[in-house]
Amino acid sequence: MLHFVMYVGFFSTGNCTQDIWTHSGFDNWQKFGTKVNGHLSSKNHLTNVEKMNSYKKPKETGSVITQISSFHKEEVAKKRKYMSYLIEIVLYLAKQGILYRGHDEKCDSLNQGKILNKKVQEEIIGICADLVRQTIIDNIVKTGHFALMVDEARSHKQEQLSVCIRYAVGLESCERFLQFVDVSSGQDANSIVAAIYKCFENLNISMNSLHMVAQSYDSVMSGCLGGVQTKIKEKYPCSIYTHCMAHRLNLVVVDMCKGVKV
Repeated sequence: MLHFVMYVGFFSTGNCTQDIWTHSGFDNWQKFGTKVNGHLSSKNHLTNVEKMNSYKKPKETGSVITQISSFHKEEVAKKRKYMSYLIEIVLYLAKQGILYRGHDEKCDSLNQGKILNKKVQEEIIGICADLVRQTIIDNIVKTGHFALMVDEARSHKQEQLSVCIRYAVGLESCERFLQFVDVSSGQDANSIVAAIYKCFENLNISMNSLHMVAQSYDSVMSGCLGGVQTKIKEKYPCSIYTHCMAHRLNLVVVDMCKGVKV
């Protein structure tokens, strides 16, 4: 009890009537019990008890800053867990080839799509695409050799160039799509070649440190005199040209259909 009274006394503001408990001391031991009980119920002591408890509480529960920091950490953990679920959903839809958006996304639609927050959806897709693309680029740089595959595709009023590459990781061959490039302003050989080089430049792929060993296009771009393959060979003489097998198959199917009588 005395230790408690003395400990509380450290929080006193210097009231002279209470100095016997903190400074001058107490020597009338016959009245000690009465004095202690009277002091325990005094306003000064009760005030100091509150000060002491206020001092001790942060040591047990942490300061306000610590509590705010702990709350912040909990919120970050919850949001990261929530984001991990969204990322898993986006990756699953992409892997299965399932559409993200619905046919009718109005407020009263019964099927607005798989993910309603389009902004978050597009950001996650963009981040995933960047990570996948960077992995492909790292593999190309590590391998040092690759084959180029390019084809044109019209989207509404825009002419796009599909740039794909083929490379080997160990004994496994990998065929990967890199990027669509807008070539609406020009589809001649010089424009297409410039667009290809610009694509690699935008992706931070140093063409000077890599070896292009093969190239493949359809018949429109394969001109042996002034076509894309010729202009590519000017910089990469070892890049063997192979006509696009998919285009060959398409030509065969088209020719066969012409002979089918309906």
